[in-house]
Amino acid sequence: MRSGGLTVRLTVSPTLARRGVEVRIEVAAHALDAPGVLGYSLRYGDGTTTGSGPVPLFCLHGASRPAQRTWRLSHRYGTPGRYLVSASVYVNCTDEHATAKAQVLVN
Repeated sequence: MRSGGLTVRLTVSPTLARRGVEVRIEVAAHALDAPGVLGYSLRYGDGTTTGSGPVPLFCLHGASRPAQRTWRLSHRYGTPGRYLVSASVYVNCTDEHATAKAQVLVN
């Protein structure tokens, strides 16, 4: 998903998983113009969420620069069903954000 100069890619593997088996999730982000750092919020679709943790509250002065970041996570689903994984990435010091989604089917 792309929003302005921010691009987010969400990869989930496997997309067809058995209950209790680890699902690998990768969130990759690239910002063309980032006056701050990149952060994320991830919803696994089963009521569980996670985030990038504290993001420094400082902003870069002068010319901004491109930024790139990849987060690798995993999750285990305890109940069969269809889950919508949603990753939102933001650039600190701006209101720029983008969201990518992927489905996981657990049996």
